[in-house]
This record gives sequence, structure tokens and C-alpha cells, in this order.
Amino acid sequence: MKRMFVITISCLVCFCSCAEPPRSRKIDGIVVADDVSENRDVDNNYEDFASRNMRILLDSKKHVTSYFEDDVKNNKWIIDADVITDNVTRVSSYKYVVKNITDNIRKKIFENIFGKKSSEIKYDEISEIYELKLSETIGDYWSYEISYSNGGKTIPGEQIFILEYRYPDLNPFKENLVQEFNEEKYPISLKEATLKCDKIVNNIFNSSEYSLEDVYAYGTNGRRPYFKIVYKKYLDGMPVTSYNDLCFLYDKDGIEKISGSVYLTEEINSPISIHNVDFAIEVLKKNVKFSEFEDNKVCIEKIKLEYLARITDDNDIIIEPIWRFYIGNNEQDICNNKNAILAVTAVDGEFILEKRGSTI
Repeated sequence: MKRMFVITISCLVCFCSCAEPPRSRKIDGIVVADDVSENRDVDNNYEDFASRNMRILLDSKKHVTSYFEDDVKNNKWIIDADVITDNVTRVSSYKYVVKNITDNIRKKIFENIFGKKSSEIKYDEISEIYELKLSETIGDYWSYEISYSNGGKTIPGEQIFILEYRYPDLNPFKENLVQEFNEEKYPISLKEATLKCDKIVNNIFNSSEYSLEDVYAYGTNGRRPYFKIVYKKYLDGMPVTSYNDLCFLYDKDGIEKISGSVYLTEEINSPISIHNVDFAIEVLKKNVKFSEFEDNKVCIEKIKLEYLARITDDNDIIIEPIWRFYIGNNEQDICNNKNAILAVTAVDGEFILEKRGSTI
């Protein structure tokens, strides 16, 4: 699992996959798949669309600025953002295929977390929960269950596995986010935490598909410090934001919780043509409702081409490219607003503003 990372002075430590695809080359820093294809029978029309999309990505990789202020209504937007398209190899669309959490996955999780103690785990048929008691002390046990709700918007019927140690009190709220992260002073080793979580992901899931995406540091005003570590599936060099990304909670004693869903993807074999970032910005301007933002103010400091899993009006689940606008005028604000998706679909130009995942 290759990756590069940038550590900011805020609570957010951002990681992204930097592995280049096989048979690729770079144009102005953007990784472009080789013209040679495994499928020699690709329709020329598809190749035309693919070439056009890559030209659009090259043209969109720039710094954009836009400012608007309404003194009467006190509405304001400020876009002062780098447009990030690095490492994108191609642009496509996919079907999101729901996959149940199998006994094989459960056993792999138990083996990687508990080792030989996995044999001591008991199953409660009434509550449908697996438990591993460590002592008779209240809360000194692990529980594993399948849920269908994460406290937020999710895919109906999609299974979410939750394995957690019940004793520690980890405060998941925004006010507990560390405002200025200092790795040297933080009581938990970031390197050790990510290496251990990497190992779990490598052993249980397909490490060539998942990559470490975000790390949040918690623990203010004397509260128990811990990291929230998020992994996302990557397609075509872009992260896929789903409804239940793989998430670890990690404190000084190690991993305290793992949760998430697993899914498969099937490429939709029809050529797509994306809009450039300037078009997406215009759609944003026409559709944004200032009343939905704090102080009627919208600040954008980063724009990326990414994939987003969505439920269509026909109840199909698809993964499509979006121009995502990261809300905030600094890394701390972006961190606090990561669960808000402000975007424009790259193909249809549809405006999106919604929350994803739970607050924890």
C-alpha cells in the first residue's frame, strides 16, 4: 500500500494513494494511462471521450478564484482554491454492488485483532452479538455485530460490521477535535497507529483497492486522546466516498473500534464525457443556498475530481465522478466539514449538498 502524506498543523492529517497504474506516463504531473489497452476492440468513440476527458483534467488543473458578497442579505462566497486532479488515470462510472459481511470476513477480523484468543469469543443467539470477555469488570469486553444504520444516510439493506471494545469513553464530537495537531506532543504515535491499521486492511481486505485517506486527532480539555483513521476504496486513482467507509478508532491502548461496509464495483461500459471545473463552479454559484451554511458564508479552499457513490431516483446505486468543493478557509475548517459533500456531478452537472456517514 503506497501513499504520500502531508501533515498540517490542524487536526487533519491527509493521506492519499500515490501508486501509479501499470503502463502509464505523466503529463504535467497527471498520471495518464498508456494508449495501449488490454482490449483491442475498444470503440473509437470511447477513445475519443477518454482523450477529451484527460484534456479537460489537464486544463482544469489550476488555481481558481471567485468572490461574491451581498451586503443586504449578508451572503458571501469565497473560492480561492487549487484544483487537484493528480494521479487520475481515467474517468468512468460504476455500479455499486452491495456485499454482505460474510463469516469469512468476520473470522479474518477476529484472527487479526485477537489472534489465538479468537477461540474464546462467544455468540449470543438472542442478541446476535459476538462477545469476548476480558474480565468481570463492567465494560471490559469486545463486541461484534452487524448493523444496518450508521446514524446517518446509508444504503438500505447494506450491512455494516462493528467491532468495538466497550470500556473506553471516546468522545466523537466536533468540539473534541484537536485544533492544532503536533505529532511530537501528541501522546499517541501516528506512525504506529497507521502501520497497525494498514496491516489489518492488508490482511482482511484488498489492499490494492483501499488506501488510507484521512486521520483525525481527538482529545481536548482533558478528554481521552485518540485517532479516527479512515480508509477508502480507490478507482482510477481517485477516492470513492461511499456511505460507510472503513473506519478505525485508535488510542494509547491500540485499536478500540473498527466499522464499515464492503462492496464490489462493476464498470458501466458506456463512454462518458465530463464537464470542466469552470462549468462546475457556475453550477455551484446558481444553486448554493447560503442559509444552509454557517453565517451565510461559503468558503472553498480545495477542489478535487473524485468518485461518489449515490442512490439514483430509480434506486440504482452508482459510483460517478464529481467535482468536489471542500468547505472551509483553512485545514481545520475542511476537517470539521469533511462529512458534508458539496459537489457538482462531472457528467450531468447536478448540484449536490448532503451529509455522509455518522458523526463518529
